[in-house]
Formats: sequence, structure tokens, C-alpha cells
Amino acid sequence: MDDIYRENKELNKSDVEEILTWINNQSHLPKITEYEAAIFLHARYYELTETKKLIEMYFTHRTKNPSIFGNRDAHAEEVKLVTDNLLFIPFSKPLCDGSSALLVTLLDDDAKKFNCKASLRVGTMMVDWWHMNHGFSSSASVVVNMKGASLGHLIRLSIMSLRVFVPFAQEYVPLRIKHIHFINTNRLTQRFIGVIKPFLKKEIIDLMCIHTTMESAYEYIPRENFPAELGGTWKTFAELQQDMKEILTKNSKYFLEEDTERAVNESLRIK
Repeated sequence: MDDIYRENKELNKSDVEEILTWINNQSHLPKITEYEAAIFLHARYYELTETKKLIEMYFTHRTKNPSIFGNRDAHAEEVKLVTDNLLFIPFSKPLCDGSSALLVTLLDDDAKKFNCKASLRVGTMMVDWWHMNHGFSSSASVVVNMKGASLGHLIRLSIMSLRVFVPFAQEYVPLRIKHIHFINTNRLTQRFIGVIKPFLKKEIIDLMCIHTTMESAYEYIPRENFPAELGGTWKTFAELQQDMKEILTKNSKYFLEEDTERAVNESLRIK
């Protein structure tokens, strides 16, 4: 942690200790590490009261919605089906604005293979890994590649699952969201945004950047940052898919412990 404190001058050890003391007095909440406390503080710009609210809602929302945040077995067949068809992977280099970023893209265009709920579950697993490894970035962005998305994917979106996932993604993930980039967009992109828009806060809508050409995207995301299939010099989709699968399997114990040891115990909550 010494390097973390040294590199983040606004992070005070006394504030981290206060968060740890506070959470130890909240019998209903799971324990967190010093590093995690620092991540939560960073996400809320080191405001103690806001950080406590974030931690409370982060764990409570996840516990109340096991359909998305539970059953996180990285070796499950459902996870394999998702990772065969969809890619969630952090970029290896920052974007032009200095933010770290997560790439989301289809690997298989067949809409019949798309499972919305399972995809969101795997997505949250990768986001968990991302924010625990890149949480001290000045900001974070998401890059969604719409190439291959079809009406078949759109009709397979689960409103119930989106109602659970979107509030968490926009309010409770301990990252400072900078932009949400949609690349290789078409008319369907607006219909997709129309489906999720009722769940979005205006502040999040304002962060969306719609790119109809890759040249437009390159103004925000250096061309070389992209995988080869998107005109860059990074790895190929197949190589990144393997990286994603390795991240999930190597952290399988952590994901399972989230189910059993990181839940809110409502019976212990002080009324």
C-alpha cells in the first residue's frame, strides 16, 4: 500500500482507517481490505460520507440481486458460453484523455447464442477484476463495439436484468466514469440506447459518444490501442478472448467467495 499512498497524494491513510473502522462497526456488511477501502474512497473523490454511502449500496444492491451478482462460478457452462461469444477486456493502454477503458464486443454474430442475463453476470465479474486492478486511474471509460449487433440481439435484451444491472453500473461501481463510447454504430444503436435510456441518469447519457466511423473513434482512442480486427496493433480478438478466460479462471476462488463471504446480512442490520 505504500506505493498507492505515495502515488495518490489526496489519499490519506487516516481516511482509509476511518472507513475500515466504520465498516467493522457495521455488522451487516462484509469486511473489506485496506486496498478496497482506498479504491472506494478514490471513486468518491475522497469524500468520507459519500464513500460510506457507496460501500453500503455496492454490497446491498449486489446481495439483493443474485440473478446478476450471484452464482459466479467461472467454470460454469453458462460462463463458457458467454466467453465463447462475447468479449469483456480492459485495454492495455489509456485513451487519449488518460482514462483506462474496458472493451466490449461480440465475438460471434449469432443472436441465438446471446444470453443477456448470463452476459451481464460475466460482465460484472470482469468489471470487478478491472476496478480492483485499475481503480486508481484518474477516470475510466467503456468502449462498446456495435459491429455484428442485430435486431435478434435487441429482442433478447432482458428488461428485468437491465433494471438490475444499469443502476449498479452507473452509480455503484467504484470507478470514475469518463465516457461511454459506441463504435461501428448504425441505426440499431439508437434503438439499443432507447431500451436502456429509461434506466439512465442524465449525467450518464451526457457521457455517451456515438461514433459512426472508426476515424471518429480514433480521435478519442489511439488507433494502436485497438485489436487488429478494429484497425489497431493490439492483440487479436482470439488472443484477448484467451486472456479474458484466463482472468476468470485464475480468479475463480475470488468470484466464488463473493457469493459466500461478501453478502450483506440483513438480520444484523441496525434498524
